[in-house]
Amino acid sequence: MRKSVWKLAPYECFEVDAIAGWLDEMSQKGLQFRTKFGPVCTFERSPSPARYRVDPRRSEFDPTEEERAETYRHFGWEFCSYYTRYAEVYRAEDPSAPELHTDSDLLDGLVKRTIRNRLLLCLLLGINLWWFILRDIPDVFVWYAESFEAIYLSLLLAQTTFTLAVILTIGQTLVAWLKYRKQGRIAIHTAQRARRWIFWRGLWLGLVVLFVVTYLWALLTYITSS
Repeated sequence: MRKSVWKLAPYECFEVDAIAGWLDEMSQKGLQFRTKFGPVCTFERSPSPARYRVDPRRSEFDPTEEERAETYRHFGWEFCSYYTRYAEVYRAEDPSAPELHTDSDLLDGLVKRTIRNRLLLCLLLGINLWWFILRDIPDVFVWYAESFEAIYLSLLLAQTTFTLAVILTIGQTLVAWLKYRKQGRIAIHTAQRARRWIFWRGLWLGLVVLFVVTYLWALLTYITSS
């Protein structure tokens, strides 16, 4: 049996309560969180259950971060790993360790950063649609279509998957943000909600992989046809 296990991470990064609940559930199943790479979390098999909490941070260069980590350690919470650049995961093996309380200002900052990043994605999507649809297909791609049909089709497929992946990402963030605004508090973890998130995130990851593969296919076709 493998010691390390990889799982797709559910929820938006600012849904700290839901993420913590999911990590706690994994811990009860014998999977202890180690780190996160993009949309994938790495777990290590261990029978020792623990509690996890996700805490927003101001900046990777903030001098108070080390002091805060030391305070948490004093109360039984050890730094585990970064969940994103602006969110940290803490772990407590002592069930009596006092609860951590998320700074509302830091959480609002994390929400704003996430929304800002998604707006940048919207900008990229707009440029992409303008270039390929509203502006008509550029001459170079018309030449591809006439000369190397495989290249043209692969590029067209890549652009389509890119568009779908961005729309899916923005849609997930929008739903999570609306819940945050409506409830005034981040939604908690439920098994049904996690499964729904993982399904859509898996679909997004598949689109990203297809996007990369089709571009590489276009490049390889061009090189071999030259």
